[in-house]
Amino acid sequence: MAHPERLAIVKLIEQQKTLTVTEIYVRLKLEQPIASHHLTILKTAGVLNGKKDGKTTNYTLSSAKVGSLLTAVYKLISS
Repeated sequence: MAHPERLAIVKLIEQQKTLTVTEIYVRLKLEQPIASHHLTILKTAGVLNGKKDGKTTNYTLSSAKVGSLLTAVYKLISS
């Protein structure tokens, strides 16, 4: 869970509230399959929710508390 790219995804979604996989991989400069892999892990862990909208999925945090906690962890790791 503490993978730097997954933490960056959570931080980004916390700031933007909802994002698609395309928005995530473009903003974080990741390859699409890598972003999708991390999103699957985060969704399976209960950190993110994914809501289908046609052909795209919009990702949101499952709870604002989760985002705040993981952002705090990210800050600790970064310092």
